[in-house]
Amino acid sequence: MASELQRIVPAPQPEIMEIIEAHQVTREFYQELQYREEFERYCDWYYLTSMSHG
Repeated sequence: MASELQRIVPAPQPEIMEIIEAHQVTREFYQELQYREEFERYCDWYYLTSMSHG
């Protein structure tokens, strides 16, 4: 059955795999960037809140 699937779905070409990997790395980078920006906003908010109660 596995050989039947290979005839239906061809193996990915190396160029395509490189594109997919680059896309995944780029996506992970921007997710990390978003996480850090959100965390920085939270830290700023926390600092301002603690200063107003101190």
